[in-house]
Amino acid sequence: MTQYLQARSTDKIKTLNIDKNSISFFKSIKAESGILVVPTKVSVLQSYDFSRDINGILPDIKSRIVGLGSEQAREIVVSYPEIA
Repeated sequence: MTQYLQARSTDKIKTLNIDKNSISFFKSIKAESGILVVPTKVSVLQSYDFSRDINGILPDIKSRIVGLGSEQAREIVVSYPEIA
């Protein structure tokens, strides 16, 4: 799982941690074209690199949260797909 996710990291999103205790396998295992498909669910912690801000969201976030309370600001910040 670690190797799979690290191979799919991008400049925008980096994998920080994989909760190995959260791995769940579902019952519907099937074979397709000689490949065994095992539906799996796992909790992964990822981060957005604000120092590089490839998507250019930092100025927008700053303009939207200025003057807001911490809870309102947090809701806006986590509404961005890069952060959610």
